Amino acid sequence: MSFARSKVEAWLKSVIATALSVLLAQSVVVGSETSHNKDYDVVNQSFFQAAYYRGAVYPHHDYIQFHASGFVNGLDLRVGKNLPKVRPLNPPMLGVGVYASGLGNSRVYGNLYSGFVFFTSQYVTGKQFSLGTTITSGLGYITRPYHRIDNPMNQANGSHWNAFIQLSLEMQFRVSSDLSIMVSPIYSHASNGRVKLPNSGINTFALRLGANYMLKQSPSAISQVDDLTDLPNRHRITLLFNGGVFEDNKSKPIPCYTLGYATYYSYYVNPMARVGAGVDMFYIPIDYSIYPENKMVSDYAPLSGGIHFGYEFVWDKLSFVIQQGVRVLSSNPNESILFSRVGIRYRFANKLFVNCSLKSSKLAAEYIEWGVGYDINL
Repeated sequence: MSFARSKVEAWLKSVIATALSVLLAQSVVVGSETSHNKDYDVVNQSFFQAAYYRGAVYPHHDYIQFHASGFVNGLDLRVGKNLPKVRPLNPPMLGVGVYASGLGNSRVYGNLYSGFVFFTSQYVTGKQFSLGTTITSGLGYITRPYHRIDNPMNQANGSHWNAFIQLSLEMQFRVSSDLSIMVSPIYSHASNGRVKLPNSGINTFALRLGANYMLKQSPSAISQVDDLTDLPNRHRITLLFNGGVFEDNKSKPIPCYTLGYATYYSYYVNPMARVGAGVDMFYIPIDYSIYPENKMVSDYAPLSGGIHFGYEFVWDKLSFVIQQGVRVLSSNPNESILFSRVGIRYRFANKLFVNCSLKSSKLAAEYIEWGVGYDINL
């Protein structure tokens, strides 16, 4: 029964991760469509947001389900501005903010405080209603991480400082020309990338309720692209080399280093979106001698591989990447079949970029990848 339950839970986790990826991909594809015909005026908008969160911690491990039994309450404050020159119709919005919330059990998990940047893609706009997707990325501070003596019950997080990520479906209902009411289902994740164990990560699902107040509006004219069929870089092959470090044993913390390589093809959808698929190889030379209970584990090969599909959300030289993958080569039964990757890239040259991404499985971080890549435009 427990084996069947674990399989079902693993499947549900993969479905949630895939659904979030598909939701975000759909918003990028639909939200970036334009008429591509002539110049027209848009409005530069600065805004301020204040919101309240009410939700719960997702119990992806039994010990989290046992301890994080309370509701999650949180607050955030945001300021931002739209970016009309990036996309003429339904301009994206960029800003910064701060966030504070509980984690279901203040005695065990403490509270979370974060500063972040956010990027909103609007793909339905009207006089009374708008719909979009927001990506949030920042640095979070957890007040009660694991400690062998002071807080041994926290098996979800082992450090104060963590990466902080949010994905949300943002709905706004206009009350007046300056004020809108926001209702947003939102997913939040805090993890240290397995730099320090334990690190199963803390995931919350909540409803974000708040208000959006427009601070300043001014007209701005921008040009449309007449025809996208002749744009360059429609087909692209990308080569990516990366590495990372993580702890593999909480009782005997030894740093483990990983190397990775990926080759994948992507297709240009519009000025802000690419979709594609590729192949990954991972080399993790773990010292399995630290596991005396597993006599045969030293026979497992450090090399594994898989395939993935994903998309890239492009804004000038900066881009956000979300990928969902399946392992097809692995001799270690402890490795999850499904893996995912959320990352950010910056193109500092015409075809060269740097990469930072969080690789995870079962909604728990495996390690942070740092790398460099090269694009081959076909």
